[in-house]
Amino acid sequence: MFRFIVASEAAPQTMRMSGSEDMAYSEGRVVNSFEGEEGPVEYTGKYLLVWEHRAGEWSIAVYSISNNEPEVNR
Repeated sequence: MFRFIVASEAAPQTMRMSGSEDMAYSEGRVVNSFEGEEGPVEYTGKYLLVWEHRAGEWSIAVYSISNNEPEVNR
């Protein structure tokens, strides 16, 4: 997915860290733009991002997005 995306803008609504401070997550709204055959295609959706802290570094463990509109065959 990341190689096709040309722009992404996220608006976090919730951000939480685990009590042990080795996991964190954020969820909220996102607007993603992809390059389509006839120019950029944009959609609005929701995202969930889960971070994991290991060996002194944070990395993405899970990233999930969903479109607010049903997919339409073009």
